[in-house]
Amino acid sequence: MRRVSALLVLTLLLFSLFGFSLNIQPVKGAETIYINADGSIIPITANITSIDNRTYTLTDDIFYSGNTTAIIIEKDDIVFDGMGHVLQGDGSHYSIGIKLFTRTNVTIRNVEIRALDTAISLSDSSNITIHHCEIRENGWHGVLLRNSTNNIISTNWFFFNPRGIQLISSSSNLISENIMEFNHWCIYLQASSNNVINRNAMTRSQNYQFRLSGSPGNQIFENNVTEHYRYGAYLQNSSSNKFRNNTFTSGGWHFWVSGSALPHFVNDIDQSNTVENKPVYYWTNKQNETVPEDAGFVALVNCTNIMVQNLSITENGQALLLAGTRNSTIIRNTFAGNIYGIDLWLSSHNLISENNITNNEVGIEASNSSNNRISNNRLADNYDYDIEAFYSSNNLISKNDIQSENDGLQFYHSMNNTLYKNNLTGSHVSWDAGIILLYNSSNTNIYGNNITSYGWVGILLDYTFHNRIVGNMIGNNGHGIWMGITASNEIFHNCFINNTIQAKFGMAVLSDVNLWDNDYPSGGNYWDNYNGTDFLNGSSQNESGTDGIGDTPYIIDENNLDRYPLTVPFGQLVWDVNGDSYVGIDDIISAAEHFGQDPTHLDWDSRCDINRDQYVGIDDIVSVAEHFGESI
Repeated sequence: MRRVSALLVLTLLLFSLFGFSLNIQPVKGAETIYINADGSIIPITANITSIDNRTYTLTDDIFYSGNTTAIIIEKDDIVFDGMGHVLQGDGSHYSIGIKLFTRTNVTIRNVEIRALDTAISLSDSSNITIHHCEIRENGWHGVLLRNSTNNIISTNWFFFNPRGIQLISSSSNLISENIMEFNHWCIYLQASSNNVINRNAMTRSQNYQFRLSGSPGNQIFENNVTEHYRYGAYLQNSSSNKFRNNTFTSGGWHFWVSGSALPHFVNDIDQSNTVENKPVYYWTNKQNETVPEDAGFVALVNCTNIMVQNLSITENGQALLLAGTRNSTIIRNTFAGNIYGIDLWLSSHNLISENNITNNEVGIEASNSSNNRISNNRLADNYDYDIEAFYSSNNLISKNDIQSENDGLQFYHSMNNTLYKNNLTGSHVSWDAGIILLYNSSNTNIYGNNITSYGWVGILLDYTFHNRIVGNMIGNNGHGIWMGITASNEIFHNCFINNTIQAKFGMAVLSDVNLWDNDYPSGGNYWDNYNGTDFLNGSSQNESGTDGIGDTPYIIDENNLDRYPLTVPFGQLVWDVNGDSYVGIDDIISAAEHFGQDPTHLDWDSRCDINRDQYVGIDDIVSVAEHFGESI
């Protein structure tokens, strides 16, 4: 409450300083004004005056039209006082309001700067103070620092700038007690270290409130971040930053941390920081502990044997981040409304089970992560992918219930993974896919999955080799399987039902070296549009007797054929008419009751047509009787 009151007082102060005049009456035109190193002002007609060559004041508003710089300060050890006047540009690209290059000990205060490309630009400058300024509606930057140190930006109001404050290769600066509203990005640090960012109020940004990129060792204390539309704090390749007593509320996604090496994830962020009034648990080098159930954001960095259970986390870049973490258990949590529900980076031998992961951009992402088990989770309505893997191997993804908003499982450069008995259901979106293997995601085992209702394709293979696709139910998709540049895959015992196109091949496919059956008597795949008969058996299909394998191959295209197509789905007995996994007297009776029928009969039952000749004859009844007593 005390902080809110202080912010209100600061806001009122800014209102009183500037009056927030919306109807500016410009006085002068488009000539650059110089405050020279000798103290002189050029042109002499400029609306700037000084009686001591130390304090320079604006005497009226300035309108600047052009794409260069309105005011260039070339003198050190001065105060530039706007006296509440306005410096306004015409929105030209590359225009700058006030520019300082290799300057020191300059104060800029009490000026409103608007409609320039960059309001204030500092390069190679130090000990500059910018305070009590109103910086609004500029085309790119409010304040830009390059290679500048020991500067102070405080008690300013930043409003409707694409980037409020940006530091590039700038260190040891103080950004404090600013009010920042409706900026696209509020504070952005690039390759900038040892800065202090404290007691700023940031609200209603369109993108990032804080963004740190390649920026280590900064101190970020007591900032209030609220009502942002996308990202609260995003740390990218930035380590050893210290966060204390920052609050994040009413936003899009509050915390997000990424890196390309494990040290990038090592930061000092304690539970005094809160997300939606719940503490942040950012643990490094911990072992054998349980995360408290009141967590608002969780990061486990280089941790071992951590239990994460019964949490409910929403509105973060990651609900749960594992970086370099091993042998941990994530069970019975709810992660919803984040960019990533679970983000694994360089993490191995973890169990992720019985979680409810919904309405995220990506449900689970694994990067450079191996030997993890992801099982018995519910993933639904995640916008991009339910599970996505990059350079991740030897993971088991099993028995998950996946209801895709877009794509189900996608793998890039990820080898030796096993996808087993997952239930994947699409939403019939035009370009959604169930399982995607790309770019050397080879030696993948896809066993026993149900893959249905994907508008584009059930399984897609491209630039991947030596995969085994066995025993899956692939139905009601635009394409059952789509194969681009791929070879040496084994595809058998799958059930292709009601796909618009059962299988399709890209132009450069090496399709003639894929295997579509497991030889005789194991057989190939079940294709619901196969119209062959089953009078014969044997490896050459030249011996009398039904065997559940079609007498002729199923032709996929000129280079692909299933030599031994199944006449009933794999795992079923062709003679088991009633589907109870046993050939009994009731199956014989059922076949006899349909004797003499063909598909024109109202009670036609194709299960009684054992040899698939579109007629239930005595040979069908005899065939069932001959297999009496068999079971699966």
